[in-house]
Amino acid sequence: MQYFIIGYIITACSVSYFYLAAAIWSFLVISSIIINFYLVYALNFSIINSFLIPLSIKDVLYKLPWTRIGPYLVGMAVAYFLLQTKRKIHLNKIILWIFWILTTFPIILIIWYSLVESSVLETACLWSLIRVITIAFSIGWIVWASVTGYGGFINTFLSHEIFVVVDRLTYCAYLINPIIIFLSYFDADKAIHNDMIFQLPTFLGVVILTFFGAFILYLMFEKPFRSLLELLTTK
Repeated sequence: MQYFIIGYIITACSVSYFYLAAAIWSFLVISSIIINFYLVYALNFSIINSFLIPLSIKDVLYKLPWTRIGPYLVGMAVAYFLLQTKRKIHLNKIILWIFWILTTFPIILIIWYSLVESSVLETACLWSLIRVITIAFSIGWIVWASVTGYGGFINTFLSHEIFVVVDRLTYCAYLINPIIIFLSYFDADKAIHNDMIFQLPTFLGVVILTFFGAFILYLMFEKPFRSLLELLTTK
């Protein structure tokens, strides 16, 4: 809800005061990066491996809105420029290769480095500084390239019909996923030993249960109300 309100304010400002909206956007992105850096440093938190992070630290680093607003703002910027340029930007192959390398390599590096067990505080601070915002920009480029016709086989894969079905369930899945996670982890009678081997079947189970529940929720609530709204607006 906080992101929606902030996004609405920035979007409204961009209509008549583009530079003001850009300044607010830049301030919020930079502030989010600095806050993440400060929290890691202030908590003397030197663990990078996400499996080793205590829950009390995760609450501070991942649940607070000001630590997660960066990717939301990047998504807003991508959507804004797609709308303003009307998806018509010509890039030569050299520029495309540069962008694909600059966006793909950081994702691979950050995902791999997230599994590293490091005890160096400076390394953890640097990782927190670039982790979220770098992945957001990389995914933003993939979306932009796919929409504008530069996605290649990635666009072909993401345009498959199966994702049309999944897309209709994403909002319901977003709503029901925290409940599934809570029931799976926090309602257990005994402590769970967390490792990579255990995480894979647990992850798949949570995904299947989430989308199954999202399908039921979609049929019971979203689909009827969407049909009713379409019926009212067409008349």
